[in-house]
Amino acid sequence: MPKQGFALHAHLHSGHLLEEHLRTRLSGLGISPRQARVLDAMNRMGLVSQTDLARAFSLTAASMSTMTSRLIKAGLIDKTRDHAGAPGYVLGLSTSGHEALATVHEVWADMD
Repeated sequence: MPKQGFALHAHLHSGHLLEEHLRTRLSGLGISPRQARVLDAMNRMGLVSQTDLARAFSLTAASMSTMTSRLIKAGLIDKTRDHAGAPGYVLGLSTSGHEALATVHEVWADMD
């Protein structure tokens, strides 16, 4: 059996272990590692449409809709009418979302 696949397997396994540890560390916030990444991106992007957010993560609009709906329900992001005159809504971090993101950043720094 070629040894090429072993290095990839080690990287994949390490990534899985890190994500599971991160999932455990974030469980107190009630968010997943992927949701933490979305909160971080929203913080950097400012008010953002769901379409632009989905594009930034290379996800379908439906997948991003499911994720943002959960984050809205959890009170971590707000959904408001776009004040720039465009039809539709924009998403932004709520006060609770900013607080959760501060904890996410602490966890990430600790894991680094």
